[in-house]
Amino acid sequence: MNPYKNLALEQALFHCVHEEDAVFLLWQNDNTIVAGRNQDIRTECRVEAFLRQGGTLARRKSGGGAVYHDLGNLNYSIICRTASADECRYDELICGLMRQYGLDARYNGRNDITVGTKKISGNARYSAGEITCSHGTLLIQSDLSAMEKFLTPESGKLERNHIKSVRARVANLSEYIPQITVETVIGDLIRRYHIKRLESLPPENELKRWEYFFGNEQWIYGGME
Repeated sequence: MNPYKNLALEQALFHCVHEEDAVFLLWQNDNTIVAGRNQDIRTECRVEAFLRQGGTLARRKSGGGAVYHDLGNLNYSIICRTASADECRYDELICGLMRQYGLDARYNGRNDITVGTKKISGNARYSAGEITCSHGTLLIQSDLSAMEKFLTPESGKLERNHIKSVRARVANLSEYIPQITVETVIGDLIRRYHIKRLESLPPENELKRWEYFFGNEQWIYGGME
């Protein structure tokens, strides 16, 4: 559940994916805020208050807004050759599973997947050379009150969506399917898309190198490589 280890694994896989591969990585962080690559983290969340209550701050390689992670949220990363990205679209994969659940989930064209007016999944993408990583969140049983308490998106973003608060904009899947759990979603994703376990992980020294990179305060607070 260490966010720096999770980001390190994603990045190490990004650098060793082969032409025939498409990696679908499922992972979780607990009590973590992850900022987008170019954000001023102090304007996106209440840093000191979050750290005082035991939270962890991190920064990812992709752009977009800051997100709150806990164990009621499931993160996914899809890593593949850029030429194959249209065959591995996160919006189609996630919306397909939602249709299996009987939900009319839609991609809104702004990196969000919604059910009705509520966002259930936010997404971002980054590429380097011939490799692309699309990754996102899926709210299942997340503590949305904590999300609202600690995230501070610019007011213009809320106004563009005609809402007054973070909480008014998002919803958990459990609001539509009360019995659903993170474990249920993981199992359904694996079965629906025939996901297979990786035969081997990247080398340990590579994982450690990236873990140090993502855990470095210069990166977390400044986004400096």
